[in-house]
Amino acid sequence: MFGMAGVNLRLEDAMALRNTVGGPVLEPGSEGCEAECATYNLTCGLRPAVVVGASSELDVRAAVRFAVRHGLPVAVKSAAHQMVSSAQGGLLITAQRMGRISVDAQERTVRVEAGVRWSDVLPRTAEFGLAPIVGSAPNVGVVGNTLGGGQSPLLGRTLGYAADHVRWLSVVTADGELRRVTPQSERDLFWALLGGKGNFGVVTEIEFEVFPVERFYGGGLYFAGEYLAQVLEAWRAWLPTVREDMTSSMDIQRLPDTRRCPSRCAAPS
Repeated sequence: MFGMAGVNLRLEDAMALRNTVGGPVLEPGSEGCEAECATYNLTCGLRPAVVVGASSELDVRAAVRFAVRHGLPVAVKSAAHQMVSSAQGGLLITAQRMGRISVDAQERTVRVEAGVRWSDVLPRTAEFGLAPIVGSAPNVGVVGNTLGGGQSPLLGRTLGYAADHVRWLSVVTADGELRRVTPQSERDLFWALLGGKGNFGVVTEIEFEVFPVERFYGGGLYFAGEYLAQVLEAWRAWLPTVREDMTSSMDIQRLPDTRRCPSRCAAPS
């Protein structure tokens, strides 16, 4: 038996799951599980009973159906940006193995799978003088960032949120079915998925618009926590003085000690 938080899965159940997915199936304490569950933000630690490293939409469907059969809650880690819970005693789906990207320069659209990060997309769109409504750090996951709305320090004030420019999403819902969700085909589900990080399904792929960008200026400033009050006041006073093409944001985090954290934890995600 293995599991935690009162959830126990039989070894034969785990073996059955391994036989239905192409990616790894990991349990707490097994080799690779800690790295698979690592998060950049220490307030969002993951403690699942079982982890499925999905390599395809078929793996996601199999994982969701397994979770439903065994009464397990489901959480998703694309690049550690999409999580809505600690996955305590549940099934965690990790998506970093799903990395397909397709750029249509003529239509100005990009299609990505759930494990793609903005750092994967930017070089591809830059070839055509295009850019997405990108997040605040290049290693942020595209799907997780977009499902949370997708505030952009580059184009946010002029073009809105990343979620405003999604064409469609592929989603595995709780019945294990894969759905192509558009404003026309699944209006309510499309609305529910974008902006709030609600757990309405596992998004495996999205298509979104990109925009012409030839030049931009940007960067980040980092301050120790004891200066937070002064920094917030200075930022509040500065914002009304800048033009509409200037976008900024504030992020408050407890950062990991990268000397001790697994390698994937060392980059913002």
